[in-house]
Amino acid sequence: MAEKGFEPLSSQLGIPGTSYRIQLGLINGKFATRLLKGKSVIDSYVFKDEDITESGIPNQNLIVGWVLRTVAIPNINPHQVMKTTQALVKQAIEKKERKKTIAP
Repeated sequence: MAEKGFEPLSSQLGIPGTSYRIQLGLINGKFATRLLKGKSVIDSYVFKDEDITESGIPNQNLIVGWVLRTVAIPNINPHQVMKTTQALVKQAIEKKERKKTIAP
C-alpha cells in the first residue's frame, strides 16, 4: 500500500511505547509525513507552504500535533513524539543536503 510519488527523506522511526512509525518525505516536491503500522500506511499529510519554516522544513510542532490527532492512543507522550520528530527532521535535512550536492 505504498503511496505513489512518496520519496522518503528519512527512515521509518518508531514512536516509543507504540507500534506506530513516522516517516518524512516528499510528494510532488512538497514535504509530507506518513504514519505507518506494520506494513500499511495509516495516514499521510502533505504540508502547505505556510507550514514550512524559514529553514525549509515543516514546523515540528505541526508534525507532533498531526501524529497526536491521528494516533488513537490515550496518554501517548508528546515528548516522545517530539524526540522522534526531531530525529526524522535531522535525517531529512541531511538527505536533502546530500541530494543538492549530488545534483548537477
